[in-house]
Amino acid sequence: MPPSKEWKEVVSDGEDARFLGYAEYLQGLQRARAQKGRALHLKQNLALKGELVIDPDLPEPARHGLGARPGRYGVWVRLSNGSGASQPDPKGDLRGFALKVIGVDGKKVIPGMESARTQDLLFINHPITAMRNTDEFLAIVKGMQTPALLLPRLIGAVGFFRALAILKAAVKDLGFKMTSVATTDYFTAAPISWGPYAVKVKLEARAKPDPSAKAGGTPGYIGEELTSRVKANAVVYDLRIQHYVDPTSTPIEEHDREWHSPWLTIGTLTLPAQDVTSPEGRALQAKVEAASFDPWHALVEHRPLGNVMRARNHAYRLSTQERGAAAEPEQS
Repeated sequence: MPPSKEWKEVVSDGEDARFLGYAEYLQGLQRARAQKGRALHLKQNLALKGELVIDPDLPEPARHGLGARPGRYGVWVRLSNGSGASQPDPKGDLRGFALKVIGVDGKKVIPGMESARTQDLLFINHPITAMRNTDEFLAIVKGMQTPALLLPRLIGAVGFFRALAILKAAVKDLGFKMTSVATTDYFTAAPISWGPYAVKVKLEARAKPDPSAKAGGTPGYIGEELTSRVKANAVVYDLRIQHYVDPTSTPIEEHDREWHSPWLTIGTLTLPAQDVTSPEGRALQAKVEAASFDPWHALVEHRPLGNVMRARNHAYRLSTQERGAAAEPEQS
């Protein structure tokens, strides 16, 4: 299954206005909670610095954007829980891994930020989402405002059988018990462009889970475990991409379907041993918490693709404006 350039997005009538309305709804939730933080992924588990190395001699389908040439980049990493509430880590949730690559030359997508020398990549700990598209995602968000009414409201929005399928997938995702960030793989879940190609991106942990390890029980155990681990040893991931091959095996618009095409390793992300409790480490926590992480803050070669990504173009921008996020960093 060779990579194909014949991918395409399917944009429905009135989609942009609908997505702007969704973004304004999420912005309203931020204001109602009287919070200056993010609408989602509110709780920062930990912030770390690292280095991304892009491999030499990549095949042509990988030699675009970040893959165009070998290189070394400083990075900031923000690890988070997916909820819009700051809840204890043992509670079921998606887990986020936001990567800001620093020192990236080239034109960026967002107007007014074309010359910024950073590139954001956002990952979660699942290869797909429970929701197929943004309409389903907002139906879940709205239903959760009154949990007792979630099921009837979701059925009203998407139908009985689809509602059950979404809830079954969501329960499975939220039931994942993370033992360590360092042994967990992360995925963009939605595709981005890679020059003329479309890809999904993955961070594959070099360290593998200990079958005997158990998830922690303290409110902040995810950050605590990684704080201890990274104080002594580096944490390493392989950066991998998965190319679009055809609309059946690798659908662009259906974010609840896993892609079936080979993964290609294009680089290495290393989080070196560091003391996050030191003055330098504490300063980094604050800088990363104040920063914005937006999938649309990207090289034009890495424009986000698909329904969910197009919705994020509005949602992330309004969230960033609402909380007054810091300017892009010049150095790591």
